Amino acid sequence: MTIAALVVALALGGCLAAPADTPASSASPTPGTPAPSPSLDPATALQAMLDDRREAYGAPGAVAGLRLGAAEWTATSGTADLDGTPITGETRFRIASITKTIVAALVVDAVRRGELRLDDVVGDLVPGLLREDPPVTLRQLLDHTSGIFDPSNEGDVADVQRLPPDLRRQAETLLEQYSAGEAVVVPAALWIALAETRDRYFEPGTDYHYSNTNYQVAGLVLERVTGRSLADLLRERMFEPLGLRHTTLAPVDTSSPEMRGYEIGAGGELADVTDNLFFFGNGASGGIVSTAGELLTIIQAIAAGRFATPDLLAEQTTPNLASYGLGIGINPLICGGLALGHNGLVNGTHSTALVTPGGRDGVVIAVNLGAADDPLLPYLAGRALCWR
Repeated sequence: MTIAALVVALALGGCLAAPADTPASSASPTPGTPAPSPSLDPATALQAMLDDRREAYGAPGAVAGLRLGAAEWTATSGTADLDGTPITGETRFRIASITKTIVAALVVDAVRRGELRLDDVVGDLVPGLLREDPPVTLRQLLDHTSGIFDPSNEGDVADVQRLPPDLRRQAETLLEQYSAGEAVVVPAALWIALAETRDRYFEPGTDYHYSNTNYQVAGLVLERVTGRSLADLLRERMFEPLGLRHTTLAPVDTSSPEMRGYEIGAGGELADVTDNLFFFGNGASGGIVSTAGELLTIIQAIAAGRFATPDLLAEQTTPNLASYGLGIGINPLICGGLALGHNGLVNGTHSTALVTPGGRDGVVIAVNLGAADDPLLPYLAGRALCWR
């Protein structure tokens, strides 16, 4: 295998977690989208909507969790895998870039604790991780205004050739192991080094460009400043306090989620790509595994300010030019008001999580097929929030 093949592999990984999994508006109806009658009760409407969309999209299975105030409903459709395993409320799936909302909240929590400031320069916190000029702040990482290149989506062979010799050898070794069928992960530091072979997209703070590298950097900053692993921080500061029992971080957790993720192969068959962790780095850009209910719990807690002061929460939910705050997309609902949340696409699983400001109402939807078609999950989630 060649270095060029490594770049092809890296680019493939980017397709699994590409900008398409960033927040998308739930405001505008899409022609042909199923819209259950508002006269149906939420449980019936949620089930009908999930069944219709899963079948139209062609996914083996789907799950949705909806909370409107104190009322809660879970709907499942199809199966968790091609073997017919049932989907339940405890079925775990890869939440992909919805992880960014959670990691951003963990950074904000560290700011609340006095461990960090949003306008800290990354180079002052972790010297040598990024080039000194132009400097990049934590805030610019979280709202994707850093301008840092995203090799997982846009890299090419020249990036690998520009790496220092030791990192180039590391990349070659990882590729050899990967091509031999070993379970390997490209370290976050290598992703960042690949990004640093390129110029910034723009001067930091002047524009928006979604980049997985931003959150690989943020994860390393958290680990360096706190002296704790990202997985430990998430567990101790977020998951355990919220009473979550099924939410973990890959690649530290290499166990398989029950909902398998599929892509369509060259012959039209469904290929299981659930456990390809090659592209996950430290997990900060898309590694969390959770259930519909537990994911909804944490996103609601974030929107309610559980991990922020009121001033910090306002900063989290204030959109930049791309309607994106600190790890949170902010979009209008078709029935008025706003929705906060994120979309995800990785390893054959599409997902979305949307909540209302303050976190009173929320919805999570996931389907286990990553195909070229848009599964319309943000729009469906927005429709469900309008049943409140």
